[in-house]
Amino acid sequence: MFMKNYSFRFFCILLILAFLSINSGFATDYYVDSQVGSDSNNGKSPATAWKSIDKVNAASITGGDSILFMRGQVFRGTIVPKGGSSVNTLVTYGAYGDNALAKPKLLASYQRNSSSDWKDEGSNLWSTGDKLTVSPAETLGADVGNIILGNETSCGIKVWNKTDLNVEAEYWYDTTADRVYFYTTHGNPATYYQTIELATKRKNVDGTARSYLIFENLDFRYGGDGGIGFQGYGTGASYSYPKEITIRDVDVSYVGGAWLTGTTRAGNGIGFWCGGRNIIVERCRISQCYDCGLSPQGDLDGHFNENFYFRNNIFDKNEQSFEMWQGGISSTTNLYFENNTCMNAGFGWSRSQRPNPLGVHILFYGLASTVTFTNLQIRNNVFINAKDYGIFTTYESNMSKVNFDYNCWYPQSTTLILQYNYPLNSTVRTPGSYVWSSYRAAYGNEAHSIMANPRINTDGSLMSNSPCIDKGLALSTVSNDFKKTARPQGLGYDMGAFEYYVPNEVTSIKSTNFFKAYPNPASDNITISLENSFNGNLQISLISLTGKIIENQTIKSSETGKFNYHFYNKPQTGYYILKVSGEKFSQALPITIK
Repeated sequence: MFMKNYSFRFFCILLILAFLSINSGFATDYYVDSQVGSDSNNGKSPATAWKSIDKVNAASITGGDSILFMRGQVFRGTIVPKGGSSVNTLVTYGAYGDNALAKPKLLASYQRNSSSDWKDEGSNLWSTGDKLTVSPAETLGADVGNIILGNETSCGIKVWNKTDLNVEAEYWYDTTADRVYFYTTHGNPATYYQTIELATKRKNVDGTARSYLIFENLDFRYGGDGGIGFQGYGTGASYSYPKEITIRDVDVSYVGGAWLTGTTRAGNGIGFWCGGRNIIVERCRISQCYDCGLSPQGDLDGHFNENFYFRNNIFDKNEQSFEMWQGGISSTTNLYFENNTCMNAGFGWSRSQRPNPLGVHILFYGLASTVTFTNLQIRNNVFINAKDYGIFTTYESNMSKVNFDYNCWYPQSTTLILQYNYPLNSTVRTPGSYVWSSYRAAYGNEAHSIMANPRINTDGSLMSNSPCIDKGLALSTVSNDFKKTARPQGLGYDMGAFEYYVPNEVTSIKSTNFFKAYPNPASDNITISLENSFNGNLQISLISLTGKIIENQTIKSSETGKFNYHFYNKPQTGYYILKVSGEKFSQALPITIK
């Protein structure tokens, strides 16, 4: 009986292993190389790589597959992703090649760099000529939302009538002839500006109701309709929505500007329209967006947003950094906007062209009374330099739906933290505003937040004298920073996308034969073992990575050799430096306190 049961169990194990082996074989890595690839290849190795985004979109991608674009190269088009079927069969869009090379650039624009791309129409006007007949045929489509000139040194200025063209770099899109008219006093635009990108009315990623996806290590630019967009649709039981999506280590820039309605133009960096569940956007750089950098929006009845994690991102020169716009009979639950660094809202390319400029870091454009909001957290962020306000909300009552705390505010270009259109308990529009002190008093928010210059570098990282160091809240939803450095590095979490640390102190530590310390990670005690004989006293120091001495102890010569070092006051979990010094030497080792 025992042998029969054993044989049966063994047989079942073999079946399971065989099943797993077969299924693992289904996952395929596909490679895309715009320089030497060919769409007639199978794409299954760098040597047989595909060439284009069109081929990627047409391919039969299944759960577990990865589509990898060659680093240092440029690809054109809109990705229409194919998702997986479960959290165990995600489809990944990422990069391959030398990590020292730039992320692959995925551009949703048409290039017009040749003088032959432009036709002289007289009176300083140049056009893109008749519809192009190149193979494959390129048409500009419904609109051109932006023209990026001279490797992003400037942008074109959109006007709505041909007769309005009279200022350098103004352009008008002729919907009937499908061409651009461009005004310049410098002759052929391609000769003067050298590089010209026409951002057409399309996104870089168009993911209607796609799910089980990862986007990583890619650089998206020049989508006139926006950068990365997902949306839900339908009604009732037939409602479809995106879920289980991670966007990480991605750059999005110079997107938006395409026509929406009237003279209103569209364009968010990363957006979720009408719902989503289990969404992560982390360690992304989002800059120069016509509208907002990141936004969950929607107005369909029955849609919901659940478990959105927006963390360790850097926003720079967007008209708004983060926007919420929710309507319909819907719900938003567990939304975390945490440890982001938001800079220069309202200082981007779109500012002077907008019919409705509004440079703010947080925009609550509409949070309808029909929407149920539960657990919305805006914490541990740095907000620096906003053109108009720190926060704008249509209804002042929206502020009670969100928890703000442990943030660093430094509006810089304005003294107004909050602007609203409708006061509390009023349906009459009476705009009002708050400065820092009255804002905190009005809502009881920001109890642990600070109003101070965060002292950051141009990339958003913290300087050594930043008031944001160790002033954040320890968050279970955020375990590392923009560079994947573990949090905390000192006595507490830092505000913003970066943990401050001194890499030279750690990386310069060399292994010697003087002492060892174990266990590492340590708890309350750590053993120090000297490798060589030593006479004299030893100074033992525990130092944070910000350079702060946590505690000192002196070990007498009679105790040297191998001894137990006990932390008098156990420091918080994190990374530290253990320094052992004598009369003529000093050595330090990195240790972890758990």
